[in-house]
Amino acid sequence: MSPWPFHRRHRPDGGHVVVRLGGDIDKGNAEGTAQHLLAALSVHPDVLEADLRDVRHLSADGCLAFFTVLRTLRSTPTRLIVTHAGPQVRAMLFQVGLVRALRGAHNLSEEP
Repeated sequence: MSPWPFHRRHRPDGGHVVVRLGGDIDKGNAEGTAQHLLAALSVHPDVLEADLRDVRHLSADGCLAFFTVLRTLRSTPTRLIVTHAGPQVRAMLFQVGLVRALRGAHNLSEEP
């Protein structure tokens, strides 16, 4: 089994790419997680969706993956959205301020 259980799918609705992440996202795999998300940009989507339904734990260090992607997206029209975050993941995204940096955080609209 790979250390990062990633799944990527493309939706035919205007360049929407979904990357489903799973397991734990922490210091040990934040860079690999960011690289996997960035690889999805090769098709120049309008929306890059990070589906976190299978993420069991997100550490503060693991949030670096999302900040890395956001920094790259600043020079593109692509927007990053985060969906299906569980309670612990959602709380960490709020704690590090990542929710404020996202333009359209689905399922994250209310503080935990």
